[in-house]
Amino acid sequence: MAPQLSLIRRDDFTADIESLDLLSGGFDLRDWIQVIGNEPDTSVSETLTLKITGTSQDNLAALIQSLDEKIRQANWYKDSVEPYGVWLRAKMGNETNARQAFIFTARRSPGAPLFDNVSGRENIDREYQLGLERIPWWEATAETTFTVSHSPGINVLGGMWNYGSIVGDVAARMARLKLTSTNGLRELWMGFRSPRLGIPANLQPVWELEFGSTGTDTSAGSPGSDATASNSNKVTCTFATDTTLINRITVNAGNVTLNPDDQRGTFQVLLRAKCSNGTTTARARLRSGYVASETGMDSRARIVISGTSWLLYEMGEVQIPSPGRVLATLFQPINVFTLGIDAERIAGAGNLEMDCLILIPTLEGFCYVDAATLNATANPVNLFDRADGKTDGVQIFSGTVGGVVTTKIFGGVPTGNGSLIVAGQRSTETVKTDVIGFELYTFARWATLRGAE
Repeated sequence: MAPQLSLIRRDDFTADIESLDLLSGGFDLRDWIQVIGNEPDTSVSETLTLKITGTSQDNLAALIQSLDEKIRQANWYKDSVEPYGVWLRAKMGNETNARQAFIFTARRSPGAPLFDNVSGRENIDREYQLGLERIPWWEATAETTFTVSHSPGINVLGGMWNYGSIVGDVAARMARLKLTSTNGLRELWMGFRSPRLGIPANLQPVWELEFGSTGTDTSAGSPGSDATASNSNKVTCTFATDTTLINRITVNAGNVTLNPDDQRGTFQVLLRAKCSNGTTTARARLRSGYVASETGMDSRARIVISGTSWLLYEMGEVQIPSPGRVLATLFQPINVFTLGIDAERIAGAGNLEMDCLILIPTLEGFCYVDAATLNATANPVNLFDRADGKTDGVQIFSGTVGGVVTTKIFGGVPTGNGSLIVAGQRSTETVKTDVIGFELYTFARWATLRGAE
């Protein structure tokens, strides 16, 4: 197999638009000062030294101009209207698969000996130096696709999709995540989970509050007390004796799972809650730690809860275990790690009803989207993590782009057999039977060589 070193103009999901071979056709690689990326690098800079040989002085000029054109094209991508970027594609002579890296910026050397005797007599640019700033990782030349239909779909109250295995030695790029549903969903939280922190299938993202310990003026209904609750059971705080901000419910890892050690990670915690009537307004805050008292746990900001429909409320981020490895392994096992809800009533005379906590992983890769109504294939949402690190999302209405949606994307798709955990809701409520479908398009990544992967 022949080695490869080319400058390729293309975009995700397209064939190569143009290609310039740097190992033939008048180009000869004399030196390549390669750099290996390390986390948390966002780019690396390299220099390629080329010898360019023409069949005539005009042919030499054409060769140099073709290389200069790739430099211009790489810099065009800084304009968001430019659809195509430039990649450096490489493969060793006996490496099975080619790999490529997106180029942020390309620069030519300040000068070259083009007017000496050798250049004039032999039509040679002896030392053309090409400086490249590229992404720190090498990517696969084609995407890998994972799909689950919205029928039957993944449940939006902490549903888990085991999408398969991601190759590479660094997290893959989520080039595109297409979301479809028939339930009119609008707001979604999604987090990736790999074997790094435990068995993904053992993660319990839904912590049912009725399995915990109730506090002041709070009680857990009997099973079947509310068919709309995730486990047909809710926790009710009446504020009958105390309306101030105090402990109402605590639940620990041992209450909800037989595999507490697989709960390690960092999570966005969502509370599913509502009020018993439209005149009542409450405020709730999340606490976390190992001691079930307000002074022995870390507290988050207070969140306003109102309305009679179940909604998901962002309560803050937690780390399990907290503060870290020493406490969990030496003093306190993870099964007693506790999440608590303090609540107060600030208006009305009704109750605060709480269903569950949903833990969305944020450590390895996380996505959030707030869009118009998501309805099957007629108006899906597409989230993009571009090769240059920019992220965005668009919604499609009957085949036409409807506009940009509010999107947060960070991290990648972790290597190994992974899962995606999701929570979501409609504009006015979250329904426990709602589901969503995914199309996940990834580009595997490597720090150095790709080999046979």
